[in-house]
Amino acid sequence: MLACSYRLNTCFCVFYPKPEKEKRKGEIYWENKHDSCTCVCYHHTPIYVQFSKKNVFMSRKKKKQSSDNQTVVVLGASIKPQRYSYKAVKLLLQYDHKVIPVHPKLTRLDKLAVVASLSDISTPVDTLALYVGAERSRPMIDEIIALKPGRVIFNPGTESKFLEKKLSRAGIPFVHDCTLVMLQSNQFNL
Repeated sequence: MLACSYRLNTCFCVFYPKPEKEKRKGEIYWENKHDSCTCVCYHHTPIYVQFSKKNVFMSRKKKKQSSDNQTVVVLGASIKPQRYSYKAVKLLLQYDHKVIPVHPKLTRLDKLAVVASLSDISTPVDTLALYVGAERSRPMIDEIIALKPGRVIFNPGTESKFLEKKLSRAGIPFVHDCTLVMLQSNQFNL
């Protein structure tokens, strides 16, 4: 018996009294803690639903977008939790990507080793997420091109027409987007 329903982006969540029978394969259930309701959702990313002034969260298990986890370099990593580069590192790790933070003065970001420059990276890189502005990225353009990432993400505030031209000439694709939004909306994987 239907209690209520919501239409959220691409996900249709239906709340109904907790079923007595077993879960069907592929369905994700979580309790709402309100009138013993349960939600069935066919979406694969965390969804936050407001239901009687209480947030409903999906399973506490790690969320993965696919089995093809990437090596992601975060240029401009920070140890400050309020910074978006810090949040990106944490969320990339939650999605089981291999993260290489880059900062000239840091040596560790929590338990991760931080490299001082892009030239210190010897492994193939799928994605380079920029968290430095145009003025700071300009002296690193040759290192960025030499890194040959599968793509570059220009996060908000990192736009650089000069770097875009260099990337285009080198055949390196780039996007203007937010790493956090791409991960949470299931658009991150190549």
